[in-house]
Amino acid sequence: MQVAERAPFEFAFSSNSFLEIQGKGDLRYLQWAYDVLDHWLACLVESEEPCGNSAALAAIVSNAYDYLGAGDRALLKDAIALECDAFLTMETKLPKNACHIERTLGIRVLSPIEMWGCLQPWATLYR
Repeated sequence: MQVAERAPFEFAFSSNSFLEIQGKGDLRYLQWAYDVLDHWLACLVESEEPCGNSAALAAIVSNAYDYLGAGDRALLKDAIALECDAFLTMETKLPKNACHIERTLGIRVLSPIEMWGCLQPWATLYR
């Protein structure tokens, strides 16, 4: 998170994100999510209302994404609407389709390890 202090990024949460988190039944994870949500809502108040990419929003409901489950499709739709550049996931199925999703929707799908790989070269600058 120290890297993010100089090159900020925000974790965005949607109602679909919370449904998935609540379904895990992990109270500590849920508390963390509420803490991040509090910060995210403050960021939304300070910025313009996101409008999303209408072409990508239309594409996500097409047959080209039939390999996605309803939950993943809903979460990606939220990410498009919130104008996210990246989608962080712990799952293994979604990252297997990362190239297609990035090429067609403009959203990078990353696992936490892949995200760290992007940040790690800069982390030594903040020690």
